[in-house]
Amino acid sequence: MVAVAIVVIVVATGGNDSTKTTTTATTAGPGAIENPATVTGITSIASAQTTQDVGAAAIGILQRSLESPGAFDCTTTGTWRPYAELQLALSVGEPAAGSSCSGNVLDLAYGSCTVATCTEVPADWQVHTRSGVPPESLLLIVAPNTASTAEYVCVKGLVPQPKQVLLRTTTIEQACPADGSVGSIDLPYVPPATSDIYVPTAPSVDLPAG
Repeated sequence: MVAVAIVVIVVATGGNDSTKTTTTATTAGPGAIENPATVTGITSIASAQTTQDVGAAAIGILQRSLESPGAFDCTTTGTWRPYAELQLALSVGEPAAGSSCSGNVLDLAYGSCTVATCTEVPADWQVHTRSGVPPESLLLIVAPNTASTAEYVCVKGLVPQPKQVLLRTTTIEQACPADGSVGSIDLPYVPPATSDIYVPTAPSVDLPAG
């Protein structure tokens, strides 16, 4: 009877070890996310958070809807008011194929207003602020137009400045320098050498003889 009892104990112990080994082997690490729904959810949240930085988010909720829907182009433009808290209005329009709207008109994707009525700005348009500068004084609107470039509009004192087409890696400090000299170079005036200055000859006067 004693021998039988010992055999039963050994079998039961072996079964428990097998269960522990199997559980450890099937445990997934933190990077092993295999559910597509979970991965998509994480991506969507990350994309939504990059549409405006922390300073811009403090203003309020970024509004993407246009003031009114319509078929807008570079001449007949739509109006976008990013924040209800700010008296800021930006013009948007769809340029012709292979072209771009000029001035302060931000380009909507070609075909976006002709295929369907335009109702809002694209989801990848972003708003940035400069640290220590209130948004009422300075905002930067970034509207990507290619894989590597974007249209940048500095908004100073709630007044949109002429847009620039820059690399998408451009920072607000580069796009909106504090001195306001965007893309300009001040050349000092160098006066010409003295020998190059034309001095007119004094007119001669013929006095009558005698």
